Amino acid sequence: MSDMRETLREDPGNPVFLEYAQTLIDSDKLDEALGVLLSGLSHNPGYHKGRALLAKLFYIQGYTPFAIRELECLLESLPENQSIKRLLQKFGIKLSGLAGLPNDTDSRPEIKSEVSELKEIPASDIIQDTVAEVELDFDELDLLEDDGTS
Repeated sequence: MSDMRETLREDPGNPVFLEYAQTLIDSDKLDEALGVLLSGLSHNPGYHKGRALLAKLFYIQGYTPFAIRELECLLESLPENQSIKRLLQKFGIKLSGLAGLPNDTDSRPEIKSEVSELKEIPASDIIQDTVAEVELDFDELDLLEDDGTS
């Protein structure tokens, strides 16, 4: 852990902040993990896995609105990501009103199709999962960025 701290002292945006923050979360040092994630993301805001872990940490700490905000930010960057969409739906979020999914979808037929499918889901059919199931969904969030581009 001291190696990771040293790396982050020299380069606060180094992607190792993700591993370090996860180690802190696993050690129940949630406030310290929050600081590491916020610092890392302020230097490397496009690192999607860092933003996903921040969303999960907010959720763990009971700050669900902040977790949702981070997931919405991820969806704006990754509008085709189905696992983010599913997780937001489990929070009861309608996807058609998000900035990444404009209401005027005529110019983007692929979004129009997805949005119309989502609008057809009655509110009563949205799954209200238990906390454990939502946490599992966070763990399975697939961001497909292992190519080192973010």
